[in-house]
Amino acid sequence: MEENITYAPHPDDPEGKTLMTQQAIVTVQGVPLTSYMEQLMTTSIAGNASNGRLALESVILRVQSEAKDIKDTLNKLDSDLKTSLDDIIKEAPRQTKL
Repeated sequence: MEENITYAPHPDDPEGKTLMTQQAIVTVQGVPLTSYMEQLMTTSIAGNASNGRLALESVILRVQSEAKDIKDTLNKLDSDLKTSLDDIIKEAPRQTKL
């Protein structure tokens, strides 16, 4: 068996999508029922490929979710920091007059 997987930017959406191409060449020689064995292996490979794609999509969704959570946290910290700085700036003139 020879398997080849390639990843490339999607031609219609290179910034947002990746095109995955998977190819498997199965050759069975020297055993009875050669075509049956080739079909059995091909079916098994197709099922595994489908499971692999689902797993990869799951990982991508999780990374996207975690990235969004980090972005939201950073935005809140940025907002809190700006509010704190504004409060310090408002308070500064009062303290210099004391």
